[in-house]
Amino acid sequence: MAMTPTPPAARCECGPEFVTGVQIVGEYDGVLYHECMQCRVRWHRWKEGTWQHGKAKRFVERTHA
Repeated sequence: MAMTPTPPAARCECGPEFVTGVQIVGEYDGVLYHECMQCRVRWHRWKEGTWQHGKAKRFVERTHA
């Protein structure tokens, strides 16, 4: 698999109890990206250049309403 550790600068400081893996039905069968449920920071699970990273990009980069 082409997963890579998340760069420290992309993570939040809230703690692992707030981090969840996000699955988007119809996009990928499994966790597509990670999000902190407290501060709402999102980061990629997949290495740049993979098709999974491309699928997750629009969700990771969107802004919250």
